[in-house]
Amino acid sequence: MSTSLERALDILQSLSVRPDGPRQLSEMLDVHRSTVVRLLHSMESRGFVRRLPDGRWGIGFDLVEIGQRALDGIDLRDAARPHIQSLADELGHTVHVAELVGSDIVYVDKIEGLGSVKMRSRVGAKANAHAAGVAKAALAYAPAAVQDTAIVACDFERFTASTITDADGLRADFARIRARGWAIDDAEGEDYINCIAFPLFGLRDEVRGAVSVTAVRSIAPVSVLERHASRIRRAADAISAELGRPTPAAAAGAVTDAQLREPLIDS
Repeated sequence: MSTSLERALDILQSLSVRPDGPRQLSEMLDVHRSTVVRLLHSMESRGFVRRLPDGRWGIGFDLVEIGQRALDGIDLRDAARPHIQSLADELGHTVHVAELVGSDIVYVDKIEGLGSVKMRSRVGAKANAHAAGVAKAALAYAPAAVQDTAIVACDFERFTASTITDADGLRADFARIRARGWAIDDAEGEDYINCIAFPLFGLRDEVRGAVSVTAVRSIAPVSVLERHASRIRRAADAISAELGRPTPAAAAGAVTDAQLREPLIDS
């Protein structure tokens, strides 16, 4: 890598933290001020940096746009796949990833667990807002307008005796999810399976979807799945980091490693 390119990249990295002046940048790089000014003007011509009213320099809008386009190009399924594969291999249960699209939650990936049975979920299908763990995990952290739209569109069909069947019940569950840090589907969509699900976040800490671990209740009831909450949360954190989130997803929930037992293999 050329020295000029390295210096330009060092300048961009520094300005991404805070605006600065040529003198401070030259001291940081240990080069003459004229060298820094020349690099700044070259990058300014491409929109990578911009001069601020107070004489300092900051990141340019064209560079911000490039970064945003790059983030927009990150596919949730591709970002999540290696992490959910590891999760499925380790726990032996079915793992789902769903994406928040408008006010819908759509399954974008699914890895079947060992000896798994037929489930209603399939890639490309919408998850039931009131009964699926991934849907509840994503919507619990969605803006109020998105929640409202999802609730209005929900038919609240009763699938099992545990299904939430009204808007008040679903909103109350959203509050429990935010307090707990993860969602639970305890035989709410299908009476022989249950799951726990964690939200996934993007660059601006906006919810992008959710990841869940699903098991047959007779093999691993919710109480057993919750022993893996710390491990699933770490996978959700890693996926969120792939999506650009600068802070751990753990900040969204109350769960900590100290509050949970270490993951156990159940199946």
